[in-house]
Amino acid sequence: MADHRARRRRDGAVRSDRGSKALSLGVGVAGALVVGVIGAIGGGMLRDVMLSLSFSFLHVGTLYAVAAGAGTAALVLLAELGTPIPIAGVVCLTVTTLVRLAAVRFDWTFPEQFVVRPRRPQAPPRAEGGRLGAGSAESD
Repeated sequence: MADHRARRRRDGAVRSDRGSKALSLGVGVAGALVVGVIGAIGGGMLRDVMLSLSFSFLHVGTLYAVAAGAGTAALVLLAELGTPIPIAGVVCLTVTTLVRLAAVRFDWTFPEQFVVRPRRPQAPPRAEGGRLGAGSAESD
């Protein structure tokens, strides 16, 4: 089981380099971020299907996609600043791994979802004795 956890940690890092491919195709910074994160999540889903595991990015409170996004953002930023892609890729791998390991080590999670129920409308105040006021249709 520990082997599966290690694969999950590094998989998001390796897959978020899809942002460099998106940049080379000219989709822009926002497109590269989206492609990188989707590539990381999609690769993780494929791995989970092949290993018959539940999808890791769907676990409540995990920072799986956030780690992939942070790594992709680092890669895109460095590429835009003119850093060679192999160096930006290593930084991407490092950032993604550090964010994911820190989230696991320090138990960083998103808050769990909860149901928000609308408040019931309050009934209008009644007159003394439980009857409606003198001007109502019932008092005529």
